[in-house]
Amino acid sequence: MNKLQEKEASSKVSSELSNRLKQAGLFEALTEVHSPRFRKYMKQPKHILRHGWLLAPDIEMDETGLRAYVLGEQPGADGQTRGIGQRLIIDRNRRVAILFTYGNGEIQEIRVDIESAKVVDNRMIA
Repeated sequence: MNKLQEKEASSKVSSELSNRLKQAGLFEALTEVHSPRFRKYMKQPKHILRHGWLLAPDIEMDETGLRAYVLGEQPGADGQTRGIGQRLIIDRNRRVAILFTYGNGEIQEIRVDIESAKVVDNRMIA
């Protein structure tokens, strides 16, 4: 069993990506999924929209239990990240929230179990 399996994965966005978010002026970005603001977003998602986030245009509103929000620049159609931003997916059917943070070709994915509020995965994607 490795260290990641022995204890909960980190709840923080990498310091490099956090700095890039600040430099890009995205002060409403989430840098910690155990913060009071993140918990408030999980309980009342309407607050996400009040803090500069937008509904993701690629998710249909009639998909019950699934919402996606975006902040900053979004990846291109080819999936490449040239800008900096975040995408938060809340899937109430699967009881999971996924925070993607990306910039300059790096992507970090933090997966949170909504019921227990535990981070189940925190990984960098090449």
